Amino acid sequence: MSFKINSANGRLFTYFIFLAVIGTSLFLCPFSYVSGKGASFVDALFMAVSAICVTGLSVLDMAVFSRAGLVILMLLVEAGGLGLVTFFCIYLAMPSKRVSYVDKKFIREFFTDESKVNIHRLLLRIVGTTLLIQTAGATLLAVFLNRAGEKNNVFYGIFLSITSFCNAGFAPYSDNLEQFSTNIPVCITLCILILTGGIGFTVLSDTAGTLRTKLFKRRYRFSRKSIEDASKSPKRRLSLHSRVVLLMTALLTFCGAGFFLAAEWNNAFAEFSVGKKIVNALFQSVTLRTAGFDTVSQSSFSPSTYLISLIFMFTGGNPGSMAGGIKTTTVFLVLCYGFRSSEDKGEMSLMGRDISQSSVDRAIGITVKALCILLLVTISLCFSEQEALKAGTFTISDIIFETVSAFSTTGLSKGITPMLNSFSKIMLSCAMFAGRTGIIALVMRPGKARKLEALSEFPHEDILVG
Repeated sequence: MSFKINSANGRLFTYFIFLAVIGTSLFLCPFSYVSGKGASFVDALFMAVSAICVTGLSVLDMAVFSRAGLVILMLLVEAGGLGLVTFFCIYLAMPSKRVSYVDKKFIREFFTDESKVNIHRLLLRIVGTTLLIQTAGATLLAVFLNRAGEKNNVFYGIFLSITSFCNAGFAPYSDNLEQFSTNIPVCITLCILILTGGIGFTVLSDTAGTLRTKLFKRRYRFSRKSIEDASKSPKRRLSLHSRVVLLMTALLTFCGAGFFLAAEWNNAFAEFSVGKKIVNALFQSVTLRTAGFDTVSQSSFSPSTYLISLIFMFTGGNPGSMAGGIKTTTVFLVLCYGFRSSEDKGEMSLMGRDISQSSVDRAIGITVKALCILLLVTISLCFSEQEALKAGTFTISDIIFETVSAFSTTGLSKGITPMLNSFSKIMLSCAMFAGRTGIIALVMRPGKARKLEALSEFPHEDILVG
């Protein structure tokens, strides 16, 4: 079986590789560090890939970076976060190149309905929305950080606003955000930025349009002309995609917060007041959606929280957003298909709509291939870190957590990242790259190599399962 690599996908990989080369070169320079001494090549490469893949894993203490180094990190995060969302828009907007039907269909699958609008208008809307939300977040964070006694409140507010909205997880402190575990305004602001960045521009636009229509009708419901116009125009409702995304986001956020609150009430959250326990449980539930910040050390959580954290990280955010993972809609379709009755025939129906079999097939394919990648990287790390595992420096559960965090571009760690050897760091870099750009490649359909099979049928035969 052969796979056809279309030009849009190839250019996307080129874009991220170009950013990785630039980022690695800059992190090799002495001016990026307070000590004036550049990092090793492997560490510089790891930091660059972690930034452009909006992961947040770090092999270096964040305190070693100078102001210039933090600016470079912030710009790479912005370029990587916006890059995946806007790349296809920019590619389509290029006047010098005629876009093929395959590329248009490829982009439509990524953006859902958003690719049907004017490309230039879509690009301006994405960039404008991003800058507006990040500016508002930076302003609030600067105020709250100033109240907390932070002297660099303006710069750190901008830095945290960009990294949280892009679901990157980098914080300019050695302890990430653990010093703000009791600062409710900072935690809530970051939660809102993470959720907004991970919801997806398609859903944001669809939700805003639906709310605007409903508010307009409510405002002018007593106007005879508006009633007549409303009766003639079709009713605006959320698309199935938006409803699934909002449902999954709400379920994962609040059910996860409830679970973490119950599991860690007398454990990791034991020293907090009731209100701060609730906020930290909510923050843990949100940050696992590929953001990667932590207000409480991940090593202090119970085994049950560890297991749920793996599931949350693997799931990730939503399509067309800053978040990574296999995406909430993929998990939703796989679960619906898995619990489907064996007597059900034809296409799967959800919320009054039929779901095409191709969408279900892609969801199952993404999940299986992602699990294969995770297994391959985990085995590679276990082989590479045999001596450390035997010595008890860290455990295999730590490696599994690190691998899932890297592939899902979450960025959470149990503190073993700096202790990994060079080969393991390179493998994790590949996992981050695959998690950020490879998910799109996973949905690619086979090319033209199976024309014969398409025109003929083979004898049917069953395989025993279960």
